[in-house]
Amino acid sequence: MGALDKLSLLIWKNFLLQKRRPIATVIELLLPIFYTIILVIIRDAIDVTNHPNSTTWREFKVDTLPEFSVGTLPDNLKWKIAYAPNDVAFCNDVMQSVETKLNQIPLTRVERQCGIGIPLFLQIMENPANAFTLLNSAPPSGPPGPMGGSAMNPAALAAYNSFPRALQTVVDEMAAKANTTRNQILMVPIVNNNMANFTAQLVGTYINKTSMCFVGSSMQYLGVSSNTSSGGSGGMDMDVSTKDLLSFLSIVPKVSLEPFSSEQTFLDFAENETNLNTVLACAIFDGDFSNTSITSDKLKLTLRFQADPLNSQSKNPFAGGVSRWVTHLLFPSFQVTRPRSDRDPTGGRPGYYKEGMCSK
Repeated sequence: MGALDKLSLLIWKNFLLQKRRPIATVIELLLPIFYTIILVIIRDAIDVTNHPNSTTWREFKVDTLPEFSVGTLPDNLKWKIAYAPNDVAFCNDVMQSVETKLNQIPLTRVERQCGIGIPLFLQIMENPANAFTLLNSAPPSGPPGPMGGSAMNPAALAAYNSFPRALQTVVDEMAAKANTTRNQILMVPIVNNNMANFTAQLVGTYINKTSMCFVGSSMQYLGVSSNTSSGGSGGMDMDVSTKDLLSFLSIVPKVSLEPFSSEQTFLDFAENETNLNTVLACAIFDGDFSNTSITSDKLKLTLRFQADPLNSQSKNPFAGGVSRWVTHLLFPSFQVTRPRSDRDPTGGRPGYYKEGMCSK
């Protein structure tokens, strides 16, 4: 029997089987058509968004740490970067250069708008008595502007020039509000020999004004309007609500090094949750350090981050949802028919850039 005859018999056999169970045959024929119709109906009900233009992402820098919300940072608003071993000159030199580079940080948009960094402002709120010294350590926010009027009295000019730029701005605003000059504003406490109280008044006014600037930015972030003032009387009391609202804002934190003799020593240190919450990452160097010329092919560097991402979770405590590392996946579990994280130039979740993994 030839191959064609065998095929004919097989087809005849299948025909007889289908003929003997007509209901099953009809179902087998109609089911594909039925599901196809359902898919067509669903596809027709979905609104199609046309993206005629190519998607481009703005560039971002990796020469500093990313912004962290104040609420996720340690109490001193500074991350520790651990490393091991600490008895190798090469490792110490590399990590010291990393610390120097990462601490050359810019102010965020909100900090530039309010004229001061959040860490420095929190120090001033907690200790207004040292505000004069702390403000002198801050870079000037801009050159003093002319107020007009007659030349300043030498004593008033000397007092004005002794103020930090931030307090000079307060004097200028007071003069503008009273429709007078700096000279007249400053001569009153000079004549009354009351410059210490006047300076404290300037500090309190500055703290209140800057608190309102930061609180307004926090409220704007939360989508809430604020019509209340903040700051203690004369700036001398810590306003808890202001400090809490500042936790929603973001800053680029500074770092400090925490050396360890070995990886195991670091792990023992990190077992304490209080210690762990102060460490952003740990760099473990492994290689033959007896050779004076260390090359990249002979050096193994392991970066250890915390088990759960710190900075990629939503800042809003009511939003919910926790990010997890997904380094075991090359692509997302669910593919989308558009660019992934098209509104986030840093790649979106789990936030490798936002956790500082890309900083160099």
